[in-house]
Amino acid sequence: MYYSKQKVSNEALFTLARELFAMGKKIKFVVAGGSMRPFIRHNRDMVTLAGASFDKIKAADIVLTYDMQYKKYILHRVVKKNADNYYMIGDARTVLEGPFAPDDLIGVVTEIHRVRRNGGEKRIQVSGSFYRFLVRLWLLVRPFRPVIFKFYSILRGRRSIR
Repeated sequence: MYYSKQKVSNEALFTLARELFAMGKKIKFVVAGGSMRPFIRHNRDMVTLAGASFDKIKAADIVLTYDMQYKKYILHRVVKKNADNYYMIGDARTVLEGPFAPDDLIGVVTEIHRVRRNGGEKRIQVSGSFYRFLVRLWLLVRPFRPVIFKFYSILRGRRSIR
């Protein structure tokens, strides 16, 4: 199978994605932005995105949504779903976003592709029980995320303790 890398706008990519989803196809793209750390890394990890229906998404799913208010695309995790809307949060964030309407939903992540420094790739099935356990745990520690990231950066030697 042949793959080509091209840099395209979100608008162009996700307009095409909707057409492909209607044909039952999936897309794979590199994620930009740090809001989904530690589960998805900026400009390093890729995700496979499939079409999604509002009825099938559930808490802990990573979905692509179009935010009508701010006119932007958001790839974040569903944390709450009601009969007529849903709320999301980035894994590196502490504040909920939403409510979003069912029509805002574009797709759902089915796999994360962790690109290793040696060029290899690790495929992470987001439906796996261990992965879902880690996600549930991460959602529980939401208020402590800034402290966790600060502590992690100190351990990695990025900042010193004063």
